[in-house]
Amino acid sequence: ERVRLCELNGLIELESVVIGKRSFSTKPNEPWNSIRRDGVCSIVNCPILESIQIGDYSFGDYRLFELNNLPSLQSIDIEYMCFYWIPSLSLTGLLAVWLIDIDYPQLQSIRLADESFDMFDPLYLEYLNEWIDNADLPLLQSIEIGQEALAGDWCDDRKMIRDEPFNYKNTLTMRSWIE
Repeated sequence: ERVRLCELNGLIELESVVIGKRSFSTKPNEPWNSIRRDGVCSIVNCPILESIQIGDYSFGDYRLFELNNLPSLQSIDIEYMCFYWIPSLSLTGLLAVWLIDIDYPQLQSIRLADESFDMFDPLYLEYLNEWIDNADLPLLQSIEIGQEALAGDWCDDRKMIRDEPFNYKNTLTMRSWIE
């Protein structure tokens, strides 16, 4: 039996989290074949945590990734095929799937490697857009989204037009608001 709850809460001296390859998954070499999708990864209330790095295939069959109250967080690095089965993203806390507090004044980089968060439901991208619009990220320098990360399910009913490039409804918008 694999661990289904990974919770780091209130670790006031924690500075970094590094989770190696193929960790916390019932089928670490092929998350797409896992029938379990009940895991939770929660990293909250760690005031001096600066970096999170999660290795290839880790948490491949988890349903929730929560980051909250991490005021010193500078980087998030999610490697290949992590959180493969998370069905939706909510960076505003409106949905209990990927919860991220919107105030990260030290965050400098976000990296989602190839096929991470691969099967999320594209209908929830509006919440990701809302988070980006409302986030306080004064030091953010880079966002890297790998091939097929946040890809969605590619169902025909997601196509906005019948001919290529199809213009799927899963659209991510990023804006810069300069006053």
